[in-house]
Amino acid sequence: TFVRDRLMSIFSKLLSNVNQQPKLGDTVKKFAYSLLRCDTSCSRNVTLSTTNLAVQARARREYSGEAFVGQAPAGQRSDTLAFPRSLGETTGLNTCYNISFIEYYTSAWFQEGKPVLNNKVLSIDVEGQPLQSLSTGLTYRIYTTEKRVASKGGECLYWGYSPTGKWLQAGCERIGDSTSVDDQHVDCRCTRVGDLAARGITDERIGWRTTARVSCFVCIVMMFAVLLLHHIGHREEMMVATKLFLHLIFALMAMEIILVAAMYQANSTNTTGCFALGLLIHFFALAQFLWMSIMAYNFYRTFIFEDDETDRFYFRYIVGGWGAPAAAIILYALIAGSGLDWKSSRIYGDVHGTGDMCFITDVYAALLSGIIPVVLCAGTLTFHFIMIYKGGSAKAKWSTFDDFYLDSDNGVEVPRLIIFFAIISFTWLFGGLHLALGESWTEILFIVLNFAVTVYALIMYSFVRWHSLRTKGSFTPDQGNYPLGQLPTSLSTSRTSIGSSGSKKQLVLQRQPSANDPDLARMYRPSASSQGSYDEHAGYNQPRAGPLPEDDGTEFDDLMYMLKTGGSLPTSGFPDDEERHSDKQPLASEHYQMRRISIADTHL
Repeated sequence: TFVRDRLMSIFSKLLSNVNQQPKLGDTVKKFAYSLLRCDTSCSRNVTLSTTNLAVQARARREYSGEAFVGQAPAGQRSDTLAFPRSLGETTGLNTCYNISFIEYYTSAWFQEGKPVLNNKVLSIDVEGQPLQSLSTGLTYRIYTTEKRVASKGGECLYWGYSPTGKWLQAGCERIGDSTSVDDQHVDCRCTRVGDLAARGITDERIGWRTTARVSCFVCIVMMFAVLLLHHIGHREEMMVATKLFLHLIFALMAMEIILVAAMYQANSTNTTGCFALGLLIHFFALAQFLWMSIMAYNFYRTFIFEDDETDRFYFRYIVGGWGAPAAAIILYALIAGSGLDWKSSRIYGDVHGTGDMCFITDVYAALLSGIIPVVLCAGTLTFHFIMIYKGGSAKAKWSTFDDFYLDSDNGVEVPRLIIFFAIISFTWLFGGLHLALGESWTEILFIVLNFAVTVYALIMYSFVRWHSLRTKGSFTPDQGNYPLGQLPTSLSTSRTSIGSSGSKKQLVLQRQPSANDPDLARMYRPSASSQGSYDEHAGYNQPRAGPLPEDDGTEFDDLMYMLKTGGSLPTSGFPDDEERHSDKQPLASEHYQMRRISIADTHL
């Protein structure tokens, strides 16, 4: 035992300090067979191991070709090696065969060319039997150490001693699912016996695991629910901002669908399928950020320029939101395919050759056609929101309007929308980083943010919005008395409560002048052509009908100025009652009842 252990220690030190000496392997085999010399029962099994190698020697009496099946041991990290059921001709019914299994934890003695997988060499030999060629071959599996084996480039090897020692592939092939990217091993079959190994393109990249796929699926369901809610639950024609928002939601949902499809199919689809998946991911990625920038521009135009008729640009928004990404992709494909003569697999294909994702394979092409357009859209988006919030006086106006949802002020909805945009942007930021780096932390952040998008949409644009979508907007002005220039909130802070954006409605005002409000009484005083009468204490006894007479033009302009600016109307701006009504004395009446004024929404 002492001598045996000392020899094992010597072999271990030689593996650590001596390189490119494969013939030392023959010495180890002879040492393994020497462990069985004292066995006469043909059933001995000896196992020795050190830091750098493990030696197993077994004695077996061969009764048939299946006698060797299952005799190979499980090595380090469950590496395995198994004989076929047929070894060829049987040399005898009662012959005792000695079998040696040697597992080298380092390939220092067998260094040639590229390193072998996990630095592992498996050696199998039958003493006295030149089983150099087997009819069906033996199989073996070699694992990696916390790395994945790429779906391309795997090799199964055996060591050829003559004329010069080197790794050969003749007679060995890779078996099993060679397209899988989740495996951490290589399966091989060789028709030769000897020193065996494998090669493979390995990486430490973390692919898209099940949790990432689940997050995408949940997000898909929620985005579909938001779309369905807005189209079924809406009781009025949507405003332009809401329509643009739904385009963004659709682009986000489509992106998640294509991403999940690529996660499942990128490692098994052909070149054409991978090209299609990469193209669609590129398209919807650009579309999302473009729709966000379009929404920001629409708000900028509505709030800063006070343009309430942006619905006339809706068709242009649709063409730009969906047409611009398509034009960018067509331009990229023409330049890459015709100008640079790239193959389709290089334009859109398996990014790292590991079956993780289909996208733009060239780094510079991804930068120019993907990253830079997204950065420009994000910059435009940020610029417009900064300009919207920078105008202090303008903010006081638009923050109390409801240009996104009915009965919900812009001052509430716009910050919510900015938060939603930010979460979406950071989600795809870390998604892109994970595609490039393949790190575990990038995938975790992508998953967390993707769930955040889902929860935020569920709360803000499903539960909270249900009441606003189902409530039909109406305008009912307050009937109380207010000082001149201080109109009730329902009259002065809503565009949509009067009508759809950009429309002109007949605004019906019904208000009772007070004896304590001479300015207001003077405003509603009838002209000489009116058939009613006026009393300083009772007001008017008959409603005023027909269009405004020409002599009321000045009063009407002053009224419009007061309504627009929210200021007070000076008494000196009106002619004296006696001058205007010298020939008629108004009669007493109970109330002034109704007056119709055709004014635009912007005046309110």
